[in-house]
Amino acid sequence: MAEDAAAAVVEARRLAGSRAGRVGLHGGSQGGWVAPLAASRTPVDFVIVGFGLAYGALAEDSDQVMLDLKGKGWGPDVLSQAREITDVTGAFIASHGEVGFAGLEAVRAKYRAQPWFADIKGEFTGLLLTTPNEQIIAMAPALDAGTSWDYDPLPVLSGLDTPMLWIQAEDDLGAPPEATRQRLIDLAGQGRPITLLEYPDTDHGIVRFETAPDGKRTSIGYAPGYYQAVLDWAKTGRLDGRYGDGRLLATPSPRGR
Repeated sequence: MAEDAAAAVVEARRLAGSRAGRVGLHGGSQGGWVAPLAASRTPVDFVIVGFGLAYGALAEDSDQVMLDLKGKGWGPDVLSQAREITDVTGAFIASHGEVGFAGLEAVRAKYRAQPWFADIKGEFTGLLLTTPNEQIIAMAPALDAGTSWDYDPLPVLSGLDTPMLWIQAEDDLGAPPEATRQRLIDLAGQGRPITLLEYPDTDHGIVRFETAPDGKRTSIGYAPGYYQAVLDWAKTGRLDGRYGDGRLLATPSPRGR
């Protein structure tokens, strides 16, 4: 996908000719892996990542599982046991199933009777725990098509000189923000051209929500200021003033350059 995006930039510049002004890449969610990688392959003026991740797909699943369990009120002891499960499911998915089902069967047998077991969802862990092995084998081609499970975006983010705006949702259940937030703050502190804007009380997509008594969220619209921040960065490469209640958490540190 990054190769396709880079090729699209080249073709767009060719078609626009002298009419082209600032040309950049905007990736939402999993596009946050694609846009910086594409920018490392062809020159662009800016990158914008919305509600994306600065770590890989395996960590995304594990963090989602931890959020699932925390949201149900489970504590550190349960989270530690769940981490054992996500280590197994991550190894299974990263190997494209070549490690076999022994590990999956072992954690199923060990933890199936626990009251928190049914609360595990994640990106794929819940599916692997509750689906018969034969069905997993049948589903595998569709589930695993073209997924770079071992991709780590850090080398690209560390080496990219293109100005990047990252916009995060503080309460994102689809792309848990904690690890990404810290990684981006660290990179900006090292002088990488990263600006991080985060919106409180928003979920995946930078959407505000209301929470029902049963915990279910209902979207009530995009956070005010979100799209203005996207527009300003695309037009000028900087943020100026307030963008709703978005909080500026990181800008490039000149000390790290």
